[in-house]
Amino acid sequence: MASRASGQASLVGIELGHYRIVEKIGAGGMGEVYRARDEHLDRDVAIKVLPPGTLIDESARKHFHKEALILSQLNHPNVATIHDFDTQQGVDFLVMEYIPGITLNVKLAGGPLPEKEVLHLGVQLAEGLAAAQEHGIVHRDLKPGNLQVASDGRLKIMDFGLAKLRRPVTASAATESFSETQAMAGTLPYMAPEQLLGGEVDARTDIHDAGAVLYEMATGQRPFGKLEHAQLISAILQQAPSPPGQLNPQVSSELEWIIGKCLEKEPENRYQSAKELAIDLRRLLTPSAVRSVEAPVAGRKLWKVLVPAALLLVAAIAGTLYFRSRQATTHLTDKDIIVLSDFGNKTGEPVFDDTLRQGLSAQLEQSPFLSLLSDERIAQTLALMAQPKDARLTRELAHEVCQRTASAATIEGSISSLGSQYVVGLKAVNCRSGDVLTNEQTTATGKEQVLKALGEAATKMREKLGESLASVQKYDAPADNVTTPSLEALQAYSLGYQAMEERQDYAAAVPLFQRATSLDPNFAMAYARLGATYGNLGESTRSAENTRKAYELRERVSEREKFYIASHYEHWVTGNLEAARKTYELWAQTYPRDDIPPGNLRSIYGVLGDYDKALARAQEAMKLDPGSGINYGLLVWAYLQVNRLDEARATAQEAQAHNLDNPQIHFSLYGIDFLQHDAAGMEREAAGLMGKRGWEEDMLAIESDAAAYGGQFAKARELTRRASDSAQRADEKETAASYEAEAAVRGALVGNMSQAKQQAQAALALSTGVNVEAWSAIALGLAGYAPQSTRLAADLAKRFPEDTIVQFEYLPMIHAAAALQSGSANKAIEALAPAAPYELGSIGVGSLYPVYLRGDAYLAAHQGSAAAAEFQKILDHAWVVLNEPIGALAHLGLARAYAMQGDTAKGKSAYQDFLTLWKDADPNIPILKQAKAEYAKLQ
Repeated sequence: MASRASGQASLVGIELGHYRIVEKIGAGGMGEVYRARDEHLDRDVAIKVLPPGTLIDESARKHFHKEALILSQLNHPNVATIHDFDTQQGVDFLVMEYIPGITLNVKLAGGPLPEKEVLHLGVQLAEGLAAAQEHGIVHRDLKPGNLQVASDGRLKIMDFGLAKLRRPVTASAATESFSETQAMAGTLPYMAPEQLLGGEVDARTDIHDAGAVLYEMATGQRPFGKLEHAQLISAILQQAPSPPGQLNPQVSSELEWIIGKCLEKEPENRYQSAKELAIDLRRLLTPSAVRSVEAPVAGRKLWKVLVPAALLLVAAIAGTLYFRSRQATTHLTDKDIIVLSDFGNKTGEPVFDDTLRQGLSAQLEQSPFLSLLSDERIAQTLALMAQPKDARLTRELAHEVCQRTASAATIEGSISSLGSQYVVGLKAVNCRSGDVLTNEQTTATGKEQVLKALGEAATKMREKLGESLASVQKYDAPADNVTTPSLEALQAYSLGYQAMEERQDYAAAVPLFQRATSLDPNFAMAYARLGATYGNLGESTRSAENTRKAYELRERVSEREKFYIASHYEHWVTGNLEAARKTYELWAQTYPRDDIPPGNLRSIYGVLGDYDKALARAQEAMKLDPGSGINYGLLVWAYLQVNRLDEARATAQEAQAHNLDNPQIHFSLYGIDFLQHDAAGMEREAAGLMGKRGWEEDMLAIESDAAAYGGQFAKARELTRRASDSAQRADEKETAASYEAEAAVRGALVGNMSQAKQQAQAALALSTGVNVEAWSAIALGLAGYAPQSTRLAADLAKRFPEDTIVQFEYLPMIHAAAALQSGSANKAIEALAPAAPYELGSIGVGSLYPVYLRGDAYLAAHQGSAAAAEFQKILDHAWVVLNEPIGALAHLGLARAYAMQGDTAKGKSAYQDFLTLWKDADPNIPILKQAKAEYAKLQ
């Protein structure tokens, strides 16, 4: 069956659905590629169509569809992302991301690339292949023309038109004609010998093809030069190409060895997976890696060339000198990463388990020079190794984690007993070569002296690993101050830290940190972590209590821990966001490789409504620790808040593909699904958090907002009740109260005044936390209970004199709500003036509420044009407001504003938008009845 007529002209200028073809950017036997404009999402895309000029039969269409299906399985930064597959106007096409840049073959027209660039591109190629291989996909046509290089150096693997899923070799496949193999299974001269012979292909086939690409990048020439077709086939089947070093003397012996291993004739002699190739290339790219050329297996030469015996002797001597010089190097650089193994405990005393590693970590983290691989990144790497995320990090596992993450060294600790004494040992090992960088051993006269001895050993090791003496002396708080003199307290703290950071199980972390502080009432960081944990659970009062205790003990801690405590105190206790911002900035300058400052600065800029800066900080945190699920969650949310939904979803999918899923990602995806009207997606994300302690109640509250957004307030109240009950069962009364307070504001906005009062008072009976008091006061003000609202405002002003949100958002909204209810529209407008610099921010449990109240105030003041501008501001920031009910109510406010200006047409349209959103709303809602009556008058 033909899908296109023979001789069809270029598609430039036509529209395929909502895609407008702009220009042709590539062509080949498997299709033509065009740049097109996606009119729906206002972005450039790449569209691949079946080639014109031929009759396309059903089998070709199925093959084309198979390419789309294969691409749809892959989600990786180095593989082209597919968006769509469709048929329009008889044209079969698939839609992919558009990657501005050039193909690698264009880049290679200028000759060989510098080795660093070869390695940088090679790592990306190998990692993209590894992602494909995890799905059983063999590309079969890797060549420079199918690799796109963006202007920033990013590489994308393109054109999976010849790809296949692995399957057993059949008789028909074995007897496939040579001409068919040429046409359908690769491109000379990049093909592996088994491809040419029509044999079975697997991951190792792509390894050979990748080796050919690396060869051309390193030398500027294709493997085997410019041989004619028949000679080229013979050369591939019979021998290896000349060593790259013969064509480009600048190629290092290490890279030459890697390329040679890729191009081995027999698949079993090559790398067995792209992941192995990526590890070796990344090691070579990492400045700290100890690079060496592995000796070939006896009886096998990597390159089929004759080497005189004298040259072999010279090479052997040079190799010996090379290794001696590398072994003599013990210093690390300030770019290197260290992996801490668990301590080998030979004492038989459990108190040292899960304790000494945490103590050593705290000691080394004082250093601005050294950088430790995060526990979250370690857990992720263990999962990729088919190990439990909480597996004990033995010396062997630590060594492999170090290699897989391109880290520089491991530090292995041990403790043993000698009578009443304890011997603490530390050993730093280069994980590429296995060379010992330095050893330290100290003796403690008793158990109570072990942590002090550990601190002394860590200090000596820091200097031997390359940190300057001045830095060591400046950032060297005593061990008892950095952690605690109590081994039992440190053990509880360590377990709490694992629950908090690695599993994000904040509810489980609370009792462990509480035990640590009960065992040592002066354990500053245990209070600080407990405060942060309560903050993540929405318990601001408890968070402030514990953070305040940590702040009072801050002179006992290390410099880095002082930054942690001071910034959290300013951020969450005083609420002075400008002071917190300055502390985070200073922290980042002192410890530039710490990802906490940019991550928390993202939060501050989000509150202030500066979402571009928030995104930049989230990207910075991600760059510092790309293996952090928390950082992925921050980045997804930051993309969402600047309306870059495709990038937000792609980042979320990337995190999930790397086993870095976390609750924040589910919340973000729920928001994206809401904006894209994907009810099934919202239900899926909500279901993903049901039953998860500490997260279920938040998702129920978000679903309650979504119900209220659609006017389904009975359903919203039930969901709020369930969220509140779930939080109270978890002993999170403030969190439960905040749900009730938010629901009270919703009720007041739509005219359910008595219900709003009841919910506000129920919230205040549970908690007097800052968010609870603020939103309850707003609800009471709107509902006409000004005296109680005013008392709450006075209490907030007294308790939080420095709090940015309280002083510049909550108090203005409370005063405006009371003024609106009393009929003083101008006073309401005046009260909201201080909120203007922050009104677009994400505050407490809502966003853009000052804007909504100002819009209502302008309506009450009969200033229709000004009111319309406020409500339009909400609609223009739908990706910030998300499912807050004011997102729907803004349509009604806009309708009223247009009607007030006499613009009947726009008014009717806005009323229709609101009534459509509320088509399934509860019929007895006061504001709905008013809206219907107002709309009827415009008919």
